[in-house]
Amino acid sequence: MHLARMSKAVDCCHRVPAPAADPAGYLDAVRAVAERERVSCIVPISEETMHVAALRAVPPAGARIFCPPQSAALELQDKYAFNSRARELGLRVPASALPGTAAAARIAADGDAV
Repeated sequence: MHLARMSKAVDCCHRVPAPAADPAGYLDAVRAVAERERVSCIVPISEETMHVAALRAVPPAGARIFCPPQSAALELQDKYAFNSRARELGLRVPASALPGTAAAARIAADGDAV
């Protein structure tokens, strides 16, 4: 199953290796499909963004990758890193700490926490 399975705008689907299980195989397969199908732009969605971002270094022939650099995509995917970065930028964010730390215990003791 994939996110676009219900879209009337999808012409075809291709199976590729799972990016978490086989990152290199996933990238090779996406690159091959993009070149075979003459894809002009790739706009990754969901958690695949952090994997597809690696294609920015050597994009498929004729294709543009529309996503942040992989380092930024990874930082955005990591909830603690994202929260820390937002705080560094002066944005208001909820208190956050890594599980199992004294800071996490203090946050949990102060009230509702997720």
